[in-house]
Amino acid sequence: MKCKSSSSDGSLTIKLDISKAYDRVEWVFLERVMLQMGFSDDWVRRIMSCITSVQFCFKLNGSIFGNLVPSWGLRQGDPISPYLFLICADAFFSLLSRAECSNIANIISTYERASSQKVNYEKTQISFSKNVLPSLRAEIASRLTVTEVLHHDKYLGLPNIMGRLKKSIFACIKERI
Repeated sequence: MKCKSSSSDGSLTIKLDISKAYDRVEWVFLERVMLQMGFSDDWVRRIMSCITSVQFCFKLNGSIFGNLVPSWGLRQGDPISPYLFLICADAFFSLLSRAECSNIANIISTYERASSQKVNYEKTQISFSKNVLPSLRAEIASRLTVTEVLHHDKYLGLPNIMGRLKKSIFACIKERI
């Protein structure tokens, strides 16, 4: 996420780490977000039926026991789960994109309560543009309880921040293919 009020003030980028992201998706939150995004009632009902019809059994010493019915979360490995998670993430980004930098902590907290997601602050990082004063950097990082880094590294082999030289950035991927 970038937060920039004017070119003279500088900007910041936050790399958020969501703990057990798929396991914590609140079904009611997902349903409300899909309806708010304009998905038809019929579509939302079908998706929610797929999500909520899950049951788990346990195999112990060769015998099958129990019948666990979850009340939240997305199944990893289910082909639709990444898309449903992105819908939740889009709702979060929508809140952040309208925010002032000073409200970021409140928005993260509100999102955590509404969606049951949990930000892992130990793995969350923040970086600033060169024209942000060191004292302001320290204050923002302290308020958010995150670590400041000079630049974000790669995620899944891709750079987190890209400048104008996209050809050179993606050349390593082209070479691998």
